[in-house]
Amino acid sequence: MNTQKIINPAQGNSIKGVLGESELFVGLDPRAYHADVTVQSCSLLKPILVSPAHYRAQFFSDRSSTKFMDFGTLIHALVLEPSTFGAGYAVFPGKTDKRSDEYKAFARANVGRIVIDEVAFHIAKNLADRILSRSYKGRPFGDYVKEGIPEASIYYTDPATNVRCRARIDLLHPEFTFDLKTTICAERTAWVRQASSLDYDMQAYMYCLCVSLFYGHTKPKPFVFIAGENAAPYSVSAFTAGPTFIEEGGRKYQEALTANAACSSVNFYPDASSKETIE
Repeated sequence: MNTQKIINPAQGNSIKGVLGESELFVGLDPRAYHADVTVQSCSLLKPILVSPAHYRAQFFSDRSSTKFMDFGTLIHALVLEPSTFGAGYAVFPGKTDKRSDEYKAFARANVGRIVIDEVAFHIAKNLADRILSRSYKGRPFGDYVKEGIPEASIYYTDPATNVRCRARIDLLHPEFTFDLKTTICAERTAWVRQASSLDYDMQAYMYCLCVSLFYGHTKPKPFVFIAGENAAPYSVSAFTAGPTFIEEGGRKYQEALTANAACSSVNFYPDASSKETIE
C-alpha cells in the first residue's frame, strides 16, 4: 500500500496545497459549500454545456431535490459518514403514513432531522453494506473509507483561466480519488451512457485536477466511481476512469470555463435555440 499520508486537519480548519492556490477543507458544512455560487463547481458548470442561458437560469430557479437525490444523500451518510446518521436522520418504526397521528408526533419530536421509515432504512442499509464490502484491488471498499477523508472540499484556481473553482470529493484516499454514485443500472454499458449524459467525465477531470494541484502531483491519482443500484438486486460496480474518459472531461471543462468567461465579459448568455437539418 502507498504510505503517503493525507493531511487531516481538525474539523473546519484548512490546509494550503502546493499549487494553484489550492486549499483543503475537512468538515465543511455541506449547506455552506453548496450555497456558495461565487466559486465555480462541476454542478454549476454543467448547464453551460447545454447553453449559457441554462447556466444563467440555474441561479433563479428552485433547487429542490428529488427522491433519487435524497436516496443518494442517505447512502453517502451511511457509507462515508455513518457517525453523522443519527444527527441527520430519524427512523420511523413501521411504514410511513404522513397522515397518521403517530407519524406527526414522531416528526414533531425529531424536528431538524430527516424522517425515513424502517423500509427505506433497511433498503439503504442493505445497499450501503454491499458498497462497503465491494472488492476493489483485492480489498473491500470499507477499508478505503477508513483510510481516507470523506467529503473533502478543495478550492483552487484554474491554471489556464485563473478562475476560482471548487470540488467536494466523496472520498480522498492516499492512493485513489473515489466518487460514490447511486444509479438505476450498474452494468457497464448502461452506466457509461449515463455517465456521459450526466457529464461525469468532466467531474472526473476536475477532481483529478484539483487533487493534483493540492498535492503538487504531475500524474493524477486514479479516479474511481463506486456505483450502486438504487433498486433490487442492488448491484455495485467499481469503474476506474480511463485516459480517454478523462480527456473528454477535460475538453468539456475547458469549454465550460471558456464559455462562461466569454458570456460574463459581455453579459450575454444565449440559449440553445437553433434551426438546423438533422439526420
